[in-house]
Amino acid sequence: MKKRKFPIIKSCFLLAIIITVACSSDEKKNSVIKPEKQERIENVNLIDNTDNIAEAFYLSDIVDSIEIVQLEINPNHLFTEDRINNLFLTDNDIFFYETKSGLLKYNRLGEFQQQIGKIGKGPGEYLLIRNYYVDETHQTITAYLNWKGKLVSYDFEGKLLAEVKPPLLSGIKGYSGFYRLGNYHLAEHFPAFSEETADTSQVFNFVVADSLFHEIKTLTDPSYKNYKQDILDNKYDPWDSWANFYQIDPPRLKFRDTYMDLMYPGNDTIYRLTHKLQTELRYIVNTGKKMPFEMLHLRLPPLEYFDYLSLLDFEETANYLFIDFAWKKNFYKARFQKSTGQVDMLKKPCEIQEKFLSGRLYTRRRDGKKPSFTDDMLGTGEFRHQWTNQQNWICAIPAYKLLELDLDSLKKAEVKQPSVRDKLVQKIQNIKETDGPILLVAHLKNAQSSTTNH
Repeated sequence: MKKRKFPIIKSCFLLAIIITVACSSDEKKNSVIKPEKQERIENVNLIDNTDNIAEAFYLSDIVDSIEIVQLEINPNHLFTEDRINNLFLTDNDIFFYETKSGLLKYNRLGEFQQQIGKIGKGPGEYLLIRNYYVDETHQTITAYLNWKGKLVSYDFEGKLLAEVKPPLLSGIKGYSGFYRLGNYHLAEHFPAFSEETADTSQVFNFVVADSLFHEIKTLTDPSYKNYKQDILDNKYDPWDSWANFYQIDPPRLKFRDTYMDLMYPGNDTIYRLTHKLQTELRYIVNTGKKMPFEMLHLRLPPLEYFDYLSLLDFEETANYLFIDFAWKKNFYKARFQKSTGQVDMLKKPCEIQEKFLSGRLYTRRRDGKKPSFTDDMLGTGEFRHQWTNQQNWICAIPAYKLLELDLDSLKKAEVKQPSVRDKLVQKIQNIKETDGPILLVAHLKNAQSSTTNH
């Protein structure tokens, strides 16, 4: 294997060109999320609308059309749909990462094109990709290898462009992920609370840096302010299988063309960070009685924990905000209509169970199937999106599940796209259980055009 060296100075300069020009680093640091703009703040009342149950949330309310793409299986790059990570869709290509087969490139017809980079320990190679982002404008893919602590960039043909080890900022020991927002890096950090991190001014989720890795600010969950003693009193005991652990779950992130929306666990707020690093408060959610801070961060929560309404995830379209949450022994999917402020929801029961983690470690969690959208576009039943961008919601249906569909009922169903449904039926009639999954690419109504995926 031929080695290719990249001196750190030249690599940093090259990577800066790849991911756009360097930015000013003299902006004021900010260790806690503080909204700078108040242009649009919506109040979403969940707790008072849990009985406002809808019959269904139909996909046609938010989707113009669905595109079907069957991914072919390459003999040298086998995968299953449940092992597809971080799928990115561009105008011409589909990228996804699979731990055993690597970072793969397909065209929009579902035909395999090539592997991006190689699996290995050499320069530009990887054993594990923590996350990656695709820049369609500059035709580059940048992956973060957290076991090496490096950023590696390739072009769309798989050629290695740069390999850089970014400096560790704010005194932390390592990053859990690297993202890009406009001209900036967002280095993600999952702190575990201990005596070393008991000072909550150092408990942050993101370090924001310019393209030359000059630190600009940190972003921190505001709920951690003034809880130093609680963290010390509840720090992790690795030898006690039932000991509670003040841990921090990662926030829910939605990267779009010019902004990132985020929601911290246990919070009642959805924030936005723009590509100019302006922080905005987008939605305030009424969840009723607030869960105590210490209860939110216990590895083995008491049963009382489940009496509090907990936000799980969110998605936003042009006309709606959807919020997944749990309350008592139920999962919910709420739909907030922006034009009227109306809130309705779907509801499904669940069970509260003790879950084995590893070694002697256990936790308590809700177990059950979460509510989903009804596919009235093609008639496939439930639509559970796995990946989203500014234009599309995407799900992968494995071959064996397609073979379980009742084709006679599918052919007779009244759907919004009968011609596409008929193409899907033809594919199912010829599919084998060992074939690749079919992607349903749902094109959102009133979606803006995109040139970059995150």
